[in-house]
Amino acid sequence: MTMTLTMRYLIISAFFFFMFSSCTKSICDIDNPSLIGEWQLIEQNISNGGPSKWESVNDGNQFSLFEDGSYEGIKVFSDCDSGNFESTVTELRFMPTCNDSSEDFVYSISRNCDQLTLRPLTVICVEECAYKYERKS
Repeated sequence: MTMTLTMRYLIISAFFFFMFSSCTKSICDIDNPSLIGEWQLIEQNISNGGPSKWESVNDGNQFSLFEDGSYEGIKVFSDCDSGNFESTVTELRFMPTCNDSSEDFVYSISRNCDQLTLRPLTVICVEECAYKYERKS
């Protein structure tokens, strides 16, 4: 009889543990899924010939994506830090508008709550590189 009660107690406890632990709502479920807003660089993953590793960035650069499809703050190979952008679920394309010779820069994107990881698809790194941004607003 004691063994049956103990076993029943364990089964009921395990049931409630798994029920409550699997039903917690992630903060990500309620965050804004849009890329619109201000983003700040917090980490970079760069290799200088060896294995790449993530390193923290203090006071990293910032960029903003606006509802009208424009951006400010991203500079790659030029002084042009504004233009238009397009995004899909997996890619973010920056199209500078400062001069005719500016090329588009394309990044693969991945999201984790209010963090955005950009990995260049346009060649700008000799070795692997990636940049992790955090939403500011």
